[in-house]
Amino acid sequence: MKYFKKSHLIFKKIKNKKIFNIIQGQFCVYFNSFGILNFNEYKALKFYFRKKLKIFSKKLFFRITPKLKNTKKSIGVRMGKGKGALNNFYFVIKKGQIFFEFMFKNKINNLSTIEKNILIKTFKKFIFLGSIKSNIKMKLKKND
Repeated sequence: MKYFKKSHLIFKKIKNKKIFNIIQGQFCVYFNSFGILNFNEYKALKFYFRKKLKIFSKKLFFRITPKLKNTKKSIGVRMGKGKGALNNFYFVIKKGQIFFEFMFKNKINNLSTIEKNILIKTFKKFIFLGSIKSNIKMKLKKND
């Protein structure tokens, strides 16, 4: 009989690999493959997408949280005396998990459909370049 949940274990098991629901924006960027992101890779991707999409979008809503934590003792420390300081965080990526959501600015909402399609093509180009940085495939989805 288990009395306490172990916080370091992941209990979620997702059987269906559908895209999670878009909550806050018009568009979302989701992962199309499985993988693990390092915290530094996550920061680089976040910086890249904020820089590229700040002209077009109001705000980016990031929907990914770190699941795995790595600890490491410093060199030359004897055995015992605890586990060690946090060394790094890792993000477990599932197929269909949303990385971030965004929406157009008010000025862009007044554009014609042809101009919006051109903007969406540029978004897809930015997402392709970002997926090359992380080695995890990403795609764009529009909220219906």
